[in-house]
Amino acid sequence: MRADRAIVFGLIASSSLVYAMQFSMASVALPELLRDLDAPLRLGSWVFTIFMIGQVVALPVAGRLASQFGSRTVYITGLTFFALGSLGSALAPTIELLIAARAVQGLAGGALLPAGMGLISDAFREDRARPIGLMSSTGPIGAIIGPSIGGIIVDQVGWRWTFALNVPLALLVVVAALILIPRSPRRPGARIDVLGAGLLAVGITTLVFGLTELGRRDGDADLSLVLASFLASGVAVGLLIRHARRVADPVIEVDLLRRREFLYANTLAFFYGAGIFGIFSVIPLYVATEYGMTASESGALLTPRAMAMVAGSALAAFALPITGYRKPMIVGLFGMSIALVALSRGLHDPTIATIGFSSFVWLTVVLMFAGFSFGITNPSLSNASLDLAPDRIPSVAGLRGMFMSLGGTIGIAIIVLVTSRASSTAEGIELSFMGLAVMLAAITLLVFGIPEMVR
Repeated sequence: MRADRAIVFGLIASSSLVYAMQFSMASVALPELLRDLDAPLRLGSWVFTIFMIGQVVALPVAGRLASQFGSRTVYITGLTFFALGSLGSALAPTIELLIAARAVQGLAGGALLPAGMGLISDAFREDRARPIGLMSSTGPIGAIIGPSIGGIIVDQVGWRWTFALNVPLALLVVVAALILIPRSPRRPGARIDVLGAGLLAVGITTLVFGLTELGRRDGDADLSLVLASFLASGVAVGLLIRHARRVADPVIEVDLLRRREFLYANTLAFFYGAGIFGIFSVIPLYVATEYGMTASESGALLTPRAMAMVAGSALAAFALPITGYRKPMIVGLFGMSIALVALSRGLHDPTIATIGFSSFVWLTVVLMFAGFSFGITNPSLSNASLDLAPDRIPSVAGLRGMFMSLGGTIGIAIIVLVTSRASSTAEGIELSFMGLAVMLAAITLLVFGIPEMVR
């Protein structure tokens, strides 16, 4: 690897580190955040879902912006606004203002994936498969650091500092990128589909709002409002599809979605996102309610899971030329399904094959297995179908990330709905785990629609 390639990879990996730390620390902070702001779970869930919605909207737009204005410009701009959103989240006095600041974070963070992939592709060109695969292991490094640091921060100085910590880290990477990363090539001429992005935002937000309203615990849900939300979502999506077919440069590139290979890959990304974001967003809340763990304990619980994810991603990335794309995805999806079934049992101090486990050790082992399985799947999913459109990698990566974030958004909303309607928070989360286990096992059939690596 030449020095310039190492610099580009190192800085893009650093931005992934900042993002991963933020997401994992926010999940650890959720129980304390809900108590401090006196917010119900259905509103607290918007701390995650609005962030995901921002990503869903920004990812395809950022892919187009990266092509038009250069990946470097979009990458630096995204990181700058990510720092501002983090500062707003740290200072927010109410749950509503926190949700607004998280929307800024999500929109800014959505620019990082396609721009970062574009920078790596420009630097590595024909040798991009391994660095792109390795990128999937750098994010979990932040997930290793984030939960432990986040748990200590929450217990010692409060949840607000889990957001404030991102500000100097992001700005440091911005300054380094301005100095060290050369300007990217541009392809002027493509128009930004503002109307399409707006319709996409309305379609997703109204759907999630309807699901959130159904999860009311402080009274009966307003069914007319729920139906109106679902209707608005359906209309917005319908108009988006019609609009995308009529404009030259739509926010969602229909020609890519029509291709069978991309359809399968993006559908897998949707369900994968529902699994990974849905599960790990609620784990701290689950162990706090079911097992009485503190933020520091839940952070310590999540750290081995992230380490296993890094190991699985790195191993799978280096093995891609041997395994191809399909085998790691099948193994990883089944592994995640098994781990979720184990979590759904809610076992306390279990004895497995005559070996006794404390609840903490048992949960650590299960979450490590889940993390390793997620890690095995990720490099293949990140690379799948890129070989079919090497000249459109920012757009392909943006669509892939959009569907993953969309899956995470819907997954979190449904988990919150099920949890709110269950007799207890813990029981609702356990039911959700079982449902996700069945889903992940079923979608292994989609893997056979993914093209193998072009050798």
